[in-house]
Amino acid sequence: NYLPQNWDFEIKTEMPRRLVMTSIVMFLWPESAGQIYTAFTISALYALYFTRKLPYGEDGTNSLQLWTLIGQTATLFYGMLAIVPDFARDQRSRDVLGFMTTVWGVFCILYPFFHPASWRRLFKSVETVYGVEEEA
Repeated sequence: NYLPQNWDFEIKTEMPRRLVMTSIVMFLWPESAGQIYTAFTISALYALYFTRKLPYGEDGTNSLQLWTLIGQTATLFYGMLAIVPDFARDQRSRDVLGFMTTVWGVFCILYPFFHPASWRRLFKSVETVYGVEEEA
C-alpha cells in the first residue's frame, strides 16, 4: 500500500534494486571483495533513499522495511570488515581500510535514526504496533 504520490515506487525503485542485488551482483566479481563492497554500497544507498522517501501509506510497513534494510546493510558491513585482513597487504593498509569501512558502515546504518521524519514515524509505528498510547 503505497502513498498515492509513490504509486510507481515498486516499478522504478524496488524492482531494479532487487534485480541488481539478486542477479547482477551475484555474477559480478564472484567470491571477491568487490562483490561484497558493491552489494553493501547498493544496500546502503537504497536504505538512505528509502529513509528520505518513506513510500508506504502505513507507518508500520515503512518501519518494517527500514529495519529490514538496516539489517541487510549491517550484515554486509560485517562481511566487509571480515574481509579487510585478506584484502590489504600490510598493517597500515588494513588499518586505513578498516577505519574507512567502519566509518562508512556506521554512517549508513545509523543515518535513518537521525533523519527526523523517519525517526518520528518509526517510533510512532512502534507505539501503534505495541499499543502504547501517547500521554495527553
